[in-house]
Amino acid sequence: MNWSKISIEADLDQEDLVNEIQQVFDALFLAAGCPRDMALFERTTANGGVELFLTPVATAYAAELVHEFDGTACEEPEKDELDLIDGHVRASRLLPADRVYGSSRP
Repeated sequence: MNWSKISIEADLDQEDLVNEIQQVFDALFLAAGCPRDMALFERTTANGGVELFLTPVATAYAAELVHEFDGTACEEPEKDELDLIDGHVRASRLLPADRVYGSSRP
């Protein structure tokens, strides 16, 4: 399974889009029984946009969400400047580097 990435351009209403995606993701996470490998991460890009990353398990449960927001398959992201914004905090162990800035559920 692959990671997925949803990119939101700087000129779009980022906060509303991220909130909408997060609300849908949260409902899917709860409906799935809160899997330990299911999480949604966020990173701000150099041009002011936002990238949202879904773990492979999250990608499987949220395939329609990824498709709706034109998400694409991607390699696992680096942990630098990545915030966990929803899902299981233990999913951060799937990332390759030392740290994740944010946290959600234990």
